[in-house]
Amino acid sequence: EGWKIFFASDDKTAFLVDPPQQDGFFPFRSENAKGASLKDLKEFYHVFPNGRVPPTLRTDTLSIYDQLAALGQVILGWIDENSPANVRTGYSEPLAHMISGSQINLLRILHYPPLEEADAEPGAVRAAAHEDINLITLLIAGSTPGLQAQDADGKWHDVACDQGMITINVGDMLQMASGGYF
Repeated sequence: EGWKIFFASDDKTAFLVDPPQQDGFFPFRSENAKGASLKDLKEFYHVFPNGRVPPTLRTDTLSIYDQLAALGQVILGWIDENSPANVRTGYSEPLAHMISGSQINLLRILHYPPLEEADAEPGAVRAAAHEDINLITLLIAGSTPGLQAQDADGKWHDVACDQGMITINVGDMLQMASGGYF
């Protein structure tokens, strides 16, 4: 509820991203997916543990950040333990250790504001198809359906958005580290 209020207020502009830093508020239409010519119809906020977070949201947000980072370590450990030996030899160190104590694990809070017809160019989408660059991405279920995932055969599947559900995506770094196994 707190982030919903934040995105609805003009106070969000006080937290505009300030390059080269990557924490803070990214306004509507500030990014497009690799290979996409149109900007995505969303706004978002990047959270890092030592970055800027609105004071009223800091405690709860950093708690979620810590919980997701811990879950990420458990999942990476499980992936590592259950990977074939020839895949594990491709990693420079155990996967869970790659993020242990990291200050650059990213929590991205997405907001898809209501749209007026004039807000969308023909062909524009909320978030264009893309790959994640990370080892893994943990996606907390959204409030409405719409997320899809592509399988290894190129087929798209709707992802359920049941409350409390977390979807796990394999990222480019894990794909490279595993020699394409994942």
